[in-house]
Amino acid sequence: MIIDGRKIAAEILKQLKEEVLRLRFKPKLIDVFVGSDPVIESYVNIKAKRAFETGIDFEIRKYPEDVSEELLVADIKKMNTEEKYLWFDRAIAFAKTFKQAASNECD
Repeated sequence: MIIDGRKIAAEILKQLKEEVLRLRFKPKLIDVFVGSDPVIESYVNIKAKRAFETGIDFEIRKYPEDVSEELLVADIKKMNTEEKYLWFDRAIAFAKTFKQAASNECD
């Protein structure tokens, strides 16, 4: 049996778009991007495209690699309290200097 990944993905996106249309609010995904990694940036751009295709707003919040841990954690905590956001994908490209604790502190 041959699996058609593109067909399956299209069906999932169609179903998600229908579900988003039934919501009483406009969902939004925020990606927190620290540093610069072309591979991860490409991945984020694909997520943005898919989000818009399904009716989900998408925002990328970029931070330089040398952003302070305190500022990043404070901003993520603030995002956690903003009700207009459905979810966000935090710090996918954490700079190597950040401790794992920073990510855990934001949960």
